[in-house]
Amino acid sequence: MYKIVLISLFIVLFLNIKAQTINYTSIQKEIKSTFPEIDFSNKLLVVSVWNSAEITSREINKEINHTYELYKGAKFKDGLKGIVYISISSDYNEMQYSICMKKDSNYYQYSICDFKSFSQNSKLYKMELSPSIKNLTFNNNGVLIYQNLPVDQIFKSFNALLTR
Repeated sequence: MYKIVLISLFIVLFLNIKAQTINYTSIQKEIKSTFPEIDFSNKLLVVSVWNSAEITSREINKEINHTYELYKGAKFKDGLKGIVYISISSDYNEMQYSICMKKDSNYYQYSICDFKSFSQNSKLYKMELSPSIKNLTFNNNGVLIYQNLPVDQIFKSFNALLTR
């Protein structure tokens, strides 16, 4: 019985690691096709998925944007230097999205919105992201560091990654 449980645990762990790599690869590939000038080498990749109708996701997006501005060139653990930050909107409504962008006064160096949300031909679908994903942070090897950080943990979490 012990062997069966142990083997099952290894299978689940392997599938989880493989899923993270697939997500990172899919995300990086789609980002590169949209923004070929991005250099991912030795940087954290932070992806924020938000929607103009969701107040919480907009607050998280503001906090990630603020944290990015503070740490975009910082030195992090494991020799990482800087952050690549991608804001991805899951909006369908272009007018609502535009109003939200002006109201929130957020500036994103790299922002994606194809107004297809999670439909099968959308960028979010191609990146293998689901509506449950609000934010992700990967190291330069594609290892998931953070997922779905709440707004009050974003600054603290990135601060913990800094070298001292």
